[in-house]
Amino acid sequence: MGKYINKEILDKKRAESLKDQQIQDLELALADQMAKNVELEQRQQDTELLLADILAGGVM
Repeated sequence: MGKYINKEILDKKRAESLKDQQIQDLELALADQMAKNVELEQRQQDTELLLADILAGGVM
């Protein structure tokens, strides 16, 4: 019976460890996506400014 309880505890610890790793992976993916969003927003702003310049006749 002692081996069964120890295996059960090990299985729970492994499951918790896997869950923690999955959470870390998701947090990293989220941070990466947020950084990409910031980059895209900056590109959009740059594009809008360039378009405004073109429409104002400032850039040919």
